[in-house]
Amino acid sequence: MRLNRAVAVAEAEGPAAGLALLDGLEDALPANHRVALVRGELLLRLGRAGEAVRALDDAAARCANDAERRHIVARRDAASATSERDAEST
Repeated sequence: MRLNRAVAVAEAEGPAAGLALLDGLEDALPANHRVALVRGELLLRLGRAGEAVRALDDAAARCANDAERRHIVARRDAASATSERDAEST
């Protein structure tokens, strides 16, 4: 339920507000890949691609569903490309 609230708050108030609600949730749901997935998506929306890549790697490692893991890996790869472009432009 807290994860759903974080997503709803992120949509209504912005990704930073949703991200703040995720703090501590990974400790409460250590095996759940969705917390790391949402964290990665919100970090991407904030332009923090490097951190998003790490969160999406964590989500992929925790995910037991092959199809869902492939989707997460594709998102991670896109975030990684963004992170590399950002690094090249600085």
